[in-house]
Amino acid sequence: MDKIFVKRIIGYLKNELTQDEIKELFIELQTDSKKKIFFDDLSLIWQNSANTDIPDLPDDYEAYRKFMERVTKIKDSKPLKTINLRKVAQIAAVIFCLIVFGGVLKYYFLDKDNLKEKIILTGPEIKPGDPKKVTLCDGSEVWLNSSSQIEYADGFKKNKRELILDGEAFFNIAPDSERPFYIHAKGAIIKVLGTSFNISAYDNDSLLVVAVFTGKVNLYNTNQTSEAVFVISSGQQGIFSCLSGLIKVENTKNENMDSWKTGKLAFTCQPLKSVIETLEKYYGEKIIINNTDLMNEMLTSSFDNQALEEVMQVIALTMDIKYHKEMDMYILSK
Repeated sequence: MDKIFVKRIIGYLKNELTQDEIKELFIELQTDSKKKIFFDDLSLIWQNSANTDIPDLPDDYEAYRKFMERVTKIKDSKPLKTINLRKVAQIAAVIFCLIVFGGVLKYYFLDKDNLKEKIILTGPEIKPGDPKKVTLCDGSEVWLNSSSQIEYADGFKKNKRELILDGEAFFNIAPDSERPFYIHAKGAIIKVLGTSFNISAYDNDSLLVVAVFTGKVNLYNTNQTSEAVFVISSGQQGIFSCLSGLIKVENTKNENMDSWKTGKLAFTCQPLKSVIETLEKYYGEKIIINNTDLMNEMLTSSFDNQALEEVMQVIALTMDIKYHKEMDMYILSK
């Protein structure tokens, strides 16, 4: 990883970048998956080290030397199969960059818990309404959408639970007042004690959306203090811009936020254009409206685990229009 890129990440974490520089950084992260992974790992380390007691060390290289001694001792004391040596090396490199290029001593002294092998669970290419369900060791339930994954350590810490999300998932977090649950995604952090909510945070999206179904969650930028926390209640959604780092909270407008999990779709006085956009995302098929004046026609209807062909028949009958299929797409017309 080049020095300039690392310096920019450190500047972001230290809240020293301008808004234009932050936008440039996140555009770069969206186009380079390796840099995105590096950024997520570094952000997580930075967040975890917020309350770490840092000893007084005489200089940067002495700090790095002592850190490496600690890593070596831990590595030698554990069976090889339980340690991700490549990950240790990557984190060591990150720490070195933090110390040498960042001019700070806010680094992470890894303990044995942090070196536990990580578990990565990936959602398969699933059918709508048939997500992959995972039950975590604390009893929390996670449903993974297609092309999504969560990453977490084999066993949570005594004072907190946390994981990394890439993609979309629905969470039902088991209550535990002693151990809040943290979810890291796209430069944002969602903190909960016990509630249910949906997070959409795909790599190719510029927004992260948290929709709360029960309880409350806290949403904040990885680079912000607790003073910048946004509270999202049941029936609301928090929207985090990955480009600007800004957050806004609003009432949930999307009736179908969790349709990928339930298999149910509902439309209440929605323009046909909006309906088609939802159907395309849900079924993964292309649908074209041939007549532009049809786009703003309103539709009220609901569907429960029905095939797209059935849905198109209902829309055609309800709106008195026609449809046909050509190749791999549906076409609607008067």
